[in-house]
Amino acid sequence: QVLRENGAISDAVVTSHRFENLDGQGNWSEIRRLVPEYSKPESGGPRSMIVKIGINIEGSEQNPTLHREIAVVNEREVRFYQDFAAECGLNTPKNYFSAYDPETAEAIYLLEDSGHLKTIDKADSCSLDDGRAALLSLANMHRTWWDSEQVGKQLWLRNYGANIPPKLAQEWFEQRIDSFFEMGGDSVPKGLESIARKFLPKLIEVAAEVATAPVTLSHGDYQPTNMFFDDSQDIENRVVVFDWQTAGRVRCSEDVSSFIASGFDVASRREYEQQLLAEYHSVLLDGGVTGYSYDEFQNDFRLSLLLNMVKRINSTVRNIEASQRNEEILAHEMGIAERLQVVVDWNCDEVIPK
Repeated sequence: QVLRENGAISDAVVTSHRFENLDGQGNWSEIRRLVPEYSKPESGGPRSMIVKIGINIEGSEQNPTLHREIAVVNEREVRFYQDFAAECGLNTPKNYFSAYDPETAEAIYLLEDSGHLKTIDKADSCSLDDGRAALLSLANMHRTWWDSEQVGKQLWLRNYGANIPPKLAQEWFEQRIDSFFEMGGDSVPKGLESIARKFLPKLIEVAAEVATAPVTLSHGDYQPTNMFFDDSQDIENRVVVFDWQTAGRVRCSEDVSSFIASGFDVASRREYEQQLLAEYHSVLLDGGVTGYSYDEFQNDFRLSLLLNMVKRINSTVRNIEASQRNEEILAHEMGIAERLQVVVDWNCDEVIPK
């Protein structure tokens, strides 16, 4: 029925289907590939699709705060796919079906399968071409929704400059900061600890500043692990972006900093970043954005790097503790955390409010 309503099939019917597990997909959500069998061939019938069950953490019903946050996140992604995906300015998987139940906070999606495209592991480094494609595509979305009244009316969009409520992010950061630097040891970039501790009491203030005008539509977790790359297409249309649970209306620097900080090893990032940032900003201006200088953009970029640092530290400690400090996972996570060198390289302590 869903495929027929979407025009994917007309005469054929789905006679059976099977599920395939996807390794390494979904930290909090259940994600599987669905492979249908049809009664007759139809050119539009997808060979496979992705079924995603929204965030569902066992026992969350007994924690009202956590349950409420899960409900907000699940509703946000469903609303994005229903209301914004087709015209957001970035390529997203086709949404065959999505629904949210406010009573149970459950969500479900049936999406286009882009698994045939190239992926980049979070421990790997993007090429310059892939980095350019990701940031030029991002600039197209940002300039499309720059200070948009329509974005401002979408109350379901996240309206704070952190991927979770800033007070909660600060609480987790305070709980995990000691563990991060204890576990990281010599692998932690020199100078990062002093910046992190200086930023801790200012997190909420900076998260609020990054959510003030000029704002635009933001993905919220714009990193290569949430993208597919199609090498056969032109550079501005070769990226397909998924996982919109943290979509928001904040400054553009949030997405840019997330990609620069996560997408490259330290050496590659140092080599590419100035070119990529300048090209991104130029696309904004060419698309009609005014009153936003490159100096302002760089200042916002540094503020957002600080918020990205908090997210990285919180997630690193969570993943390591969940593995009961497994040595292999510890080494893997801290290897990725070395990319926080970007916070030191950009002297981000200089933009922390007094």
